[in-house]
Amino acid sequence: MKKHVKSKLFAVLLSFLMVFTLIPGMSAFAEDTPSKSTDTVSVSKTAAKREVTDEDLTTDVTLSLPATEQTVTKQKVDIVFVMDASGYADTVNILKESDSLFSRLADSDAYDAKIGVIKFAGWGNDAIKDYAKSQGLDANTYKNLVPLNKNTKDNIRAAMARGGTNGVGGSNSEQPMRMANAMLEKYGDKDAAKYVVMLSDFATYIWEGNARMGNKLYDHVPVGTATSQNWNGSWFRPAYTQVTVWDDMLGDWYGAKYGRPNAPADKTYSVDNVWKYLWQDYDKDQRLIPGTDWGQDEIFVRKMSESSWINYDYSGEFDNQPQTKYVKDANYAADCEALWKSVKGVYGYGTNQKPHVGGVYRSAVLTYDAFTQALDAGTNLVIYCSTDMNYPLQNSIMHGMLNDLSQKKNVQIYNKEYKVDQSKLSNVEGMDAAVKGLEKQLTHYLIQKGTVTDEIGDKFDLVVAGDVCPFSVKLGDTALTATKTADNVWSFGKENEEGVYPYVLTYVPASDAVKESIKWDINVPVDETQKLSLTYKVKLIDTSESGEFDTNNSATLKYTSTDGTTSQQAFEKPKVKYTKPCNVTFMDGNTKIAEVKVESGKSINSDALTDQSMPQDPTSTDPTKKDYTFTGWNTKLDGSGDAFTGDTTVKEDMTVYAQWTKEFKDNSGILPGDLLIGSDTEHDAVSVQKKDTSFAITANLNVQNIKDELANLKAATQLDEQHKITVKEAETTFTGILTLPEGLEFSSETPTVTLNGKDKDGNELFKVAKSTVNGKQLTVKMTLAKDNPTFEDIDAAVNGVEKYLSLTVDGIQFADSASANTNYTMTGTLTGNFKATAVSQLSGKINKYDYTWNAEQEKNPDGTDAAAQDPNSKAITLTVKYQETEGKVIVNYVDENGKTVAESVTLSGKTGETYTTEKKTIDGYTFKEMGKGSAAAVGKYTDGTLTVTYVYKQNETPQPPATEGKVIVNYVDGNGNPIIDPITLTGDEGDPYTTEKKSFDGYTFKEMGKDSAAAEGKFTDGSLTITYVYKKNATPGGTVTAQKPDQPKEQPKAQPSKKANPQTGDSSNMMLYGIISIGAGLALFGLAVSKRRKLSEK
Repeated sequence: MKKHVKSKLFAVLLSFLMVFTLIPGMSAFAEDTPSKSTDTVSVSKTAAKREVTDEDLTTDVTLSLPATEQTVTKQKVDIVFVMDASGYADTVNILKESDSLFSRLADSDAYDAKIGVIKFAGWGNDAIKDYAKSQGLDANTYKNLVPLNKNTKDNIRAAMARGGTNGVGGSNSEQPMRMANAMLEKYGDKDAAKYVVMLSDFATYIWEGNARMGNKLYDHVPVGTATSQNWNGSWFRPAYTQVTVWDDMLGDWYGAKYGRPNAPADKTYSVDNVWKYLWQDYDKDQRLIPGTDWGQDEIFVRKMSESSWINYDYSGEFDNQPQTKYVKDANYAADCEALWKSVKGVYGYGTNQKPHVGGVYRSAVLTYDAFTQALDAGTNLVIYCSTDMNYPLQNSIMHGMLNDLSQKKNVQIYNKEYKVDQSKLSNVEGMDAAVKGLEKQLTHYLIQKGTVTDEIGDKFDLVVAGDVCPFSVKLGDTALTATKTADNVWSFGKENEEGVYPYVLTYVPASDAVKESIKWDINVPVDETQKLSLTYKVKLIDTSESGEFDTNNSATLKYTSTDGTTSQQAFEKPKVKYTKPCNVTFMDGNTKIAEVKVESGKSINSDALTDQSMPQDPTSTDPTKKDYTFTGWNTKLDGSGDAFTGDTTVKEDMTVYAQWTKEFKDNSGILPGDLLIGSDTEHDAVSVQKKDTSFAITANLNVQNIKDELANLKAATQLDEQHKITVKEAETTFTGILTLPEGLEFSSETPTVTLNGKDKDGNELFKVAKSTVNGKQLTVKMTLAKDNPTFEDIDAAVNGVEKYLSLTVDGIQFADSASANTNYTMTGTLTGNFKATAVSQLSGKINKYDYTWNAEQEKNPDGTDAAAQDPNSKAITLTVKYQETEGKVIVNYVDENGKTVAESVTLSGKTGETYTTEKKTIDGYTFKEMGKGSAAAVGKYTDGTLTVTYVYKQNETPQPPATEGKVIVNYVDGNGNPIIDPITLTGDEGDPYTTEKKSFDGYTFKEMGKDSAAAEGKFTDGSLTITYVYKKNATPGGTVTAQKPDQPKEQPKAQPSKKANPQTGDSSNMMLYGIISIGAGLALFGLAVSKRRKLSEK
């Protein structure tokens, strides 16, 4: 095993890169063919705030490549690096060269990657797991396939670069490859693309197998062949042998069977043929020597450390634990020597050795088998052969194995021809070209380089504060450091060897010659999967009007594509909205209190102008406003406009006025009132009413006191033009509540309520606005008859009432529970209310009037209720009772014509008691209904007589079913010869029938036939015959032959109450026949007259 330090380093770096050439969406490896950019470059330009206010007129503007809204679909990738670590070194360079690749995978939105690392010499192990254990990292996170992200990438890279293995010496490429397959199968995502990156010099001669030492069998352990002793002839470490077989014909260590069987004289040798036949034998499980197998001479490979020797745990996540661990003791030497002698005795030694499969061949075959297992599972293979040109393996079996593998799909093998000369330590030929080519394939670029020219909008300025950089440049989520490299010039990122920074921003202030602008030089390719953005702040400087304004006049990217072509791409122009604020002026009379700005369409409380707010409520020391209270703001001085608050929407400049109010309120007014029945207040005796009859009462309200108060108000407010005082919101209402005691009730839910509120001319002054019944309480609200009255309307209405405002309620009755000769007292409350607002149009002062009058029992001689216990009581009451009488109920039983069908019954009882009548059963009659005007069958006796009438219908006698009758109608001449066929009519017995006297050409109706039934009649049970007889008409010069008209169709059965009218032919033909007959008759008549005259002349 050669230790090629530079070879290993180069292999690691190159393997990082070449795995990405196989990821879906990436180009195949071709270092001289860069990816081309698309025809249209994805760019965007946005403003963080789309609307600004006077409080903050700035907004951040961001330019992005690609566009901000463009999303990148994540590609799931599972990668296992399998690294031959037996000769690794130069950890610093490994970390350095892998940094950009791992950063791209971890930081980009394009990948969701998981990484596994297996390092091997004689045996493979999970390098990430071992590294995590040594560093005390989380054991659950750092093992198997580890998600690659910002938190894990450095630890994964450190595990890859860390030197050393588990200490098993030699080279074993088969076992770590099987471990990688198991790792992907168990921990990989099903929908992820899977890759194994194999890095080795393939000088392998150890594999995973079973070893029998003495009488013990060890499984799943690193083994090798014992076909020769070590170089020093010692059998102590026999597993180090690299000897396969000696080919006597070729003089080389290759089996004759796997060379060309008939080698030419020059002994040329084809290693591809050797591999071909070797793989065929293995694949068919053929044996080379009868009675032997592939593993008969396997022996444990020693562990490098003599102290630990073979006692090592070879298990792990993907390997089975040997059932028995071998312990170094005296038996080991004896077992090795015995095995060696056994093999030597069978195969010989040195040039006399017999053909058989040695360690290198076995390891190559088993490694190839592990590779094909990976391909069958859909895994992509990336293999780098790290042997350089100074240690070629072209003549080895490994070259044949790799050459065969390279023909398969999803396999890429690099440096198979060993062209890299790593003996020249200062000039590693080809490494730079390979890294640069793979970098191009890994990344899809929008552009190779370009320049953005961004001209600031005419209404905006770039916000620049001294030497502070006004720009922010981000690559992905990482903000790049700014360096000021000249006046108004800031550079971002790290400069290259030529002193060029990746990104340079130049600010060009406005002057007479140029407009304010920004120049952004992009000197490196822009990665499609990693957004590049520039952000700066602009301020709106022209606030003279409202509108939406462009933050820039133009912004254009002029770029060079990765294929060398040039083009340009315009950015959109973000618009920012600005609304010029409105002014609200707050006035107290003629004094200006404050002026507040507010955004149009918003309120003072809701807009963004936080430094503008509602003024404090004014307090006035004006003596004229004593006892007045500030009640808010109004758009009119006199308060007739709209109220204004901090939540009022403002759409234009406006002025609002302070409102001051003084309240005048008095609830002590008295209105005389009374309750009456008719015109009687019942001050002499309790009113007696009938038990079973409803009655009405009237409530009177004397309004004289209201008239007097209105007169005082008119005088106090001086309602005239000189004082500019108006009265508004005037309202007057009267409310009456009538409460009935137990024993009285309303006869319906809506008793009749009538208001006598007319003036002397009969004009309606007041109306009932609403009346409601709630149990035994009736509430009636009365208002002015005129809607939306003015103060003048109220004054006219109240003064239009002569003395009393009267309200009559009809529909009060005694309840069933009432008792005779018992007093029942009704109680009434009556109130009057007047409200008005008097406003001064000069000062805005407001006087609010709210007067309430309460009615008391009128104290005139007729006022007090006779039953009132206290003659001085203010309560308005009225007492009623009823006296017990006897009533009578007469019950009649009649038929539909009013004829008596049963004897009448007379009932009697006390008024108010319940009576019940009987609906009798009468032979030959059935009850039909209660008679018109009848009292209820069950009810209460009243003072008088009630009549209850039951009406019956006489039962009908059943009639036999109707029989069918027949009528035969004949039309014949004088000799009984038929003119047409008879017509037959049918119908139910008793139904009417009608026949037709027809007209025939050449015939005249003469008479009904002898014994003929009537032409019209009723069907009978049997047959009737009707005969119409016609006389033949005579014609001059010969005999007229009657032409039979078309025979009528058979007539249907006659229906009850309908005429059976037979049809004898078309009516138009009959008319024609009639005309011809009349004409012929007239001609004969003329001829007869002519002959008679001639005879008389003679």
